[in-house]
Amino acid sequence: IRVLDLEPSTNGKFLGESDVRSWLGLKEKYNYTITTCCNHIGTNSGPIANMQDNDLETWWHSAFDEKNDTNYHLKDTNTEHTITITMAEPCSQITGIRYTPKQDTNSNGTLGNYKINIYNSDNSLIKEITGHITQEQYALSQNPYKAQILEIADGSGNLFEGIKKIELTFLSSYGAAPNQHASCAELNLLFNDDNPIQITHMTTSEFVGHTEELNTTYDMIYIGASGRHPDKLGTLINGENNLLYTHTGGAITGKPAWQGLMNQDYQEGSPPVSQKGTL
Repeated sequence: IRVLDLEPSTNGKFLGESDVRSWLGLKEKYNYTITTCCNHIGTNSGPIANMQDNDLETWWHSAFDEKNDTNYHLKDTNTEHTITITMAEPCSQITGIRYTPKQDTNSNGTLGNYKINIYNSDNSLIKEITGHITQEQYALSQNPYKAQILEIADGSGNLFEGIKKIELTFLSSYGAAPNQHASCAELNLLFNDDNPIQITHMTTSEFVGHTEELNTTYDMIYIGASGRHPDKLGTLINGENNLLYTHTGGAITGKPAWQGLMNQDYQEGSPPVSQKGTL
């Protein structure tokens, strides 16, 4: 299933595979939970759940407030920062981890050198995998959110049998305080799926310049909204009303002949970006 996700450049939200599965009435094939060694107590920065909310304006961050955070420790105290993924059932179809770094200008905690330990149901080590992500790899990533794939396979590309737990350890990290913190905007397991959901993320302003054949390239197209006109969000833009879609996100009401020429067509300020419209 090939999906095009178009989002305003001002919106941190993006479409996830779980969203598409729910729309199509498909159950998640593989369920898992995520825990961490520690976390900061915050809203947009800190909670573990931020790694699974499809929102790039939130992220998990290791503890850095000694008085208030959970299980506070810095890496330079000889205790590594870890993210642990536990499968509901042993799985033999895991191909990798997709790690998406936090998107703001402060890159504290962004993954550098790493170690992945894979365990079976008896908590016996199946394999230890080490790797490294350079700052250049993040900068040159073809993924608009600089997501990186951490491969889980043997040297011949074969998948491991009966994986119950995966432990990702930050051996080094980037940022103003290098090697002390760990952070992650989104973390997802990748599977060897017979019917994978392939999502292409693109900003709407970028899409304006594309000339590809949509019908042959994608099975589904989703357009998000920036929250510019909250009273119109959630309303279908289906050609049967006077709603138009703007490439900066949001539905607006007006006459096509002079749309965009009136002050009333625009809204000042920065309304919430957590809402979406549907096309």
